[in-house]
Amino acid sequence: MDELNYGQGGDDESQSRSPAASRLRAAQNKRARSSGLQASGLSPGSSASSTAPASSGKLGSTAAAASHSSSARVEHHAEKHEAVENHPSHYASLNRPPASSSSSQHSSGSSASGAGPSASEARKNYVIVALSTALIVVGILWLANAFGGGSGVPTGAPVAGDDFGADAPAPVVNLEIGDSPVLGDADAPVTIFEFSDYQCPFCARFWSDTLPQITQQYIATGKVKIVFKDFPLDQIHPYATPAAHAARCAGEQGKYWEFHDKIFANQQLLSASPYQTWAGELGLDTAAFSQCVSSNKYLGAIRNDLQEGSGAGIQGTPGFIVNGQLVSGAQPFSVFQQIIEASLKA
Repeated sequence: MDELNYGQGGDDESQSRSPAASRLRAAQNKRARSSGLQASGLSPGSSASSTAPASSGKLGSTAAAASHSSSARVEHHAEKHEAVENHPSHYASLNRPPASSSSSQHSSGSSASGAGPSASEARKNYVIVALSTALIVVGILWLANAFGGGSGVPTGAPVAGDDFGADAPAPVVNLEIGDSPVLGDADAPVTIFEFSDYQCPFCARFWSDTLPQITQQYIATGKVKIVFKDFPLDQIHPYATPAAHAARCAGEQGKYWEFHDKIFANQQLLSASPYQTWAGELGLDTAAFSQCVSSNKYLGAIRNDLQEGSGAGIQGTPGFIVNGQLVSGAQPFSVFQQIIEASLKA
């Protein structure tokens, strides 16, 4: 703010800019002069000449100083009054009470708008996150159970920690051949029980990669026989049981292993149920084959194999019991070779 002239005369610019202040200043000066004269013992019309005592001069000076100070205060208040009238919004903001402290935003039941989510919103977000996490965990457990038979290992994957050369003996599982199909010499010293699913891709991998080597080196030489057991995982392989039943019907005409090979070689066609066509290609009596398939006569035997495998520790496909030792997954030929050789030397 520009400085104000506190002299008695006051400049024209200040007076024109602050008429209220000029009027108040003139009135104050008049009262100050009157007070000064009374203090000096003079009347308003008399002259303060040499007849006034020395003390009256001092009183007049004091009164004049007081008048000047009072005039300055009056002018200041007048200027402030005029500024309030001209700029009410500015002074209203200056007189506004201070904002409450930040601690009030954290009080129970109240918070500033935009300060963050309310307690109810936080609880809602927590519930959503908890439910999402639970669904993810359930999904993972279901996949582990479906593809790994509850072992936590995907079907067909080698089980970590299987060391068949370790000193600790593996648990021995004894199974019965029964009426299951057998590949190889019935008197072979080593028996491999194969629990398999015709729709399982890992079972097809064992059939294409490992079984030919076992056949050439051990089955053809009379050292090993393979007993096939059905272990269909119907929840994820809906065509496994119908394929197993069709293979057993082909076995009635002495073509089980040929039909077995046909299924694994054309696993991608199982959804079309091409069993009648394959029976014709293998030279089977298609009418008898069709009647057998329609009867579902082997469903009980298939279920018995499934139960037997579960009791023996089979948790996924393919699963094997090699001379009483459990082998899980589509293991490479070297794993089977190690067990077979150890069994032949025992």
